[in-house]
Amino acid sequence: MHIILVNPLSNNGKTVNESIKLQKKLKKKNITADIRSLLEIKEVEKFLDHYHEEDYIYIVGGDGTLHRIANSIQGLEIRPKVFLYRSGTGNDFYRSLKQKGKLVDIKKYLFNLPKVKVNHNKAIYFLNGVGVGLDGMVCYEVNRLTKPKNRFNYMRLAFKSFIKSKKFEVDITIDGVNYNIPNAWFISVMNAPYFGGGMKVAPKAHRENKE
Repeated sequence: MHIILVNPLSNNGKTVNESIKLQKKLKKKNITADIRSLLEIKEVEKFLDHYHEEDYIYIVGGDGTLHRIANSIQGLEIRPKVFLYRSGTGNDFYRSLKQKGKLVDIKKYLFNLPKVKVNHNKAIYFLNGVGVGLDGMVCYEVNRLTKPKNRFNYMRLAFKSFIKSKKFEVDITIDGVNYNIPNAWFISVMNAPYFGGGMKVAPKAHRENKE
């Protein structure tokens, strides 16, 4: 069984057309795949129970789509093969894999992820990186954006956030060592080199290196 999961809100709605393109490509290889919206899936575990080792799931979306999926499947058994069909605005996850072609096998990257807890709330897993301060504010503003998510609007919101942003004091514990930073603009913890649609802020970060 082959199924295409699409986030219709990703990439300003263009992912719907991308999912149809993928469906046609698979059909040329004599593979029949159904298309289903991720927004329709209310019970993830119940949905996954229908798929087995010989099945294929294709995810059409970008970084935001993958973030939500990764956080919804932690602790669950994923039996089918999982592929990403690149179709987002940022695509920093895809960019970090350095694989050719729009369709890549990503199942192994969805587990054993780093996580962050803020103010003792529940853990949030992240694929690329997590930011506090200026970059966190930019992400917040982008998520509220009603206009198309493109580079111009990203830069506009980044500038707006920079004007509003203030320095802050932060205590961080890394590998058991405590650090106090009295005047921070932002703190980024990276699981891969890129954020913000291709900015290589952590060139030595590698998602397969857990050290």
